[in-house]
Amino acid sequence: MPSTLNATTAREFQGGTPNWRTDLYSTGGTLLSHKESIQLIKSLGAKFTPELKGPNRSAKLQVEAVFGSQAGYAQAMINDYKAAGIAPKDVFAQSFSLADILYWIQHEPKFGKQAVFLDDANVPSELPTLAELKALAAQGVKIVAPPMWALLTVDGHGKIVPSQYARNAKAANLDIITWTLERSGRIVEEVLPTKGTASPSFYYQTTLDALAQRWRHPGHARRAGQAGRHSRHLLRLGGDGDVLRQLHGPEVAAAAAQPSRVRALRPTARPGFHAHQRPSRAVGPATRAGGTARAAGASLPPKSGLVGPR
Repeated sequence: MPSTLNATTAREFQGGTPNWRTDLYSTGGTLLSHKESIQLIKSLGAKFTPELKGPNRSAKLQVEAVFGSQAGYAQAMINDYKAAGIAPKDVFAQSFSLADILYWIQHEPKFGKQAVFLDDANVPSELPTLAELKALAAQGVKIVAPPMWALLTVDGHGKIVPSQYARNAKAANLDIITWTLERSGRIVEEVLPTKGTASPSFYYQTTLDALAQRWRHPGHARRAGQAGRHSRHLLRLGGDGDVLRQLHGPEVAAAAAQPSRVRALRPTARPGFHAHQRPSRAVGPATRAGGTARAAGASLPPKSGLVGPR
């Protein structure tokens, strides 16, 4: 049950899982230290993408009191991987702070060469320009991670295409990891209704027009196997092979056009894998090195288990 904004009971207040998500993995969890999480992820054969959180200045205990400085905090996180014998190539350290990224590049180059600079832009106008992206590359940044909407736009024909930012990032010779797939709920039920409101769905803000237009297309339901009111909303984009191919690969794109196979393509849950869920906080920023681990989908190299800033 989702949390109620005007909750008057503990049950209403403590609800927090949207009705389009599962509660199967949300109970019985154990809070791990950063070092413990490394051992768990290592045992699963996955790679690592820890996020170094910025300091919470309203907290009683500050980063400086524990690590001496933000740089000391950044170093402590890397030290945990070195102590555990984790190969630098398996660690994608992340931060929204360029200072953290540059610290790793300068002081821990084996880790820094694939550190991920997270972009916290809220609207397209806040995204870096080509010149700014080239400046990042010149400082040694190899990977940028913008929100999902930053990579897409809609052309004059209503088609979803790579954004200017995406083109600029590639022109600057930067790799891209995006966040976060399936964070905003079902496209038809939760995302499209926000179009035209003061707060359109954050992760789809640059493609809402195209998504709405394609959903209204008169032949759409037929091409998606009459799945018009089916809860598996992504299959409703069955008429959009480009979108399905980008999101799910050519097999799903081809199968979605065949009515008899649509219902067989229902997404399945993988234990411990929630690309759409909020992060599980591994440690507090002022208690242990680490930060937030979260699940990723196709945006990371094979076997990567965790990624994303939000």
